[in-house]
Amino acid sequence: MSTLDIAAWQSRDNKRIVEILEASRPGRDYDPIDEAGLTEMIERSEHFNAGGALVARVTGDVAGFVLAISSPAPSQGYLCALMVDPSHQGQGVGAQLLVGAEDFLRGSGTQQVCVAPEDSPAMFWLGVNMATSA
Repeated sequence: MSTLDIAAWQSRDNKRIVEILEASRPGRDYDPIDEAGLTEMIERSEHFNAGGALVARVTGDVAGFVLAISSPAPSQGYLCALMVDPSHQGQGVGAQLLVGAEDFLRGSGTQQVCVAPEDSPAMFWLGVNMATSA
């Protein structure tokens, strides 16, 4: 039986995250990204907090990634990225990553979550921009 764990992101996870990103958008015409570029994208927000960057591990292997950032604006947070390896989709991996991101944002005082703020890496959301209640 596979075990699912949600853990803090580490830059050593980037190789697998890049593979998941590429597998999640086959045939789409986007600039490729490497591991160093991914780290820069993740950490580029002045409001980056490592607690909002999480990976899902299925039996020890990275199967998904989420990036949530809390804002200095009162009660505002952002869900900047959420991706799951296609081979693990439909197994609750994304749901558990979302719970982890929500827990981080709630603990940061967030009451409203926006998806894909204007300065987020657009390659993650491919143009989605909307808000929901936390």
